[in-house]
Amino acid sequence: MIDYTFKKKYKWISSYWKTTDTNKLSKFDWEDYEYHNDSVTVTSATQIWNYIKNSEGQIIYDSLFIKIANQFRTIKYIYSDSNFVLLLNSNNVRANTEYGQYNFKDKNTIVYTSNINPNKILRVEYKFNNNGLLTEINSFENKVAKMKYFIYYSYY
Repeated sequence: MIDYTFKKKYKWISSYWKTTDTNKLSKFDWEDYEYHNDSVTVTSATQIWNYIKNSEGQIIYDSLFIKIANQFRTIKYIYSDSNFVLLLNSNNVRANTEYGQYNFKDKNTIVYTSNINPNKILRVEYKFNNNGLLTEINSFENKVAKMKYFIYYSYY
C-alpha cells in the first residue's frame, strides 16, 4: 500500500513555489528604490533601472541593465512642442538608433511610431478622454490594423 499523505499542505500554488523555489521564482520578489534629486534607481535581483528627469519633471534618460545576461540599453528622450523622440543605445543595436517617436496629434491623441525594424513599421494610437484617462489603443503594422482596445472605467 502506498501512502499519499504529504508533509506540508499549501493553500496556494505560489506558496509551494516559494518553498521549493526550483525555478528561482522568489528572486522577483524584491525591488529597492533609491531617490536622488533628479534621478530614480530601481534595483531588483535581475535588473537595474535608472531614470533621470529634467527640471520640468520629464524623463530625459532611461537605462536598463540586465544582470544575468550582462546586457544594457539606454534611451534618451528629446522633447519638442509637438513630439518627443526616443534614441536607443544597446549592446544589441547600433548607437543612437531612433527607437520611436511620440507625436501629439491633438489634445486627446498621441501617436507612437517605431521603425527600428525596416521591414516592420509599428504605429500605435493612444486616445484619451477629456479627463486624461486612456480610452482606446489602436495598433497598426505597416498600415494594417492589428489590434484595437477599448478601455472603460466604472466609478464606485
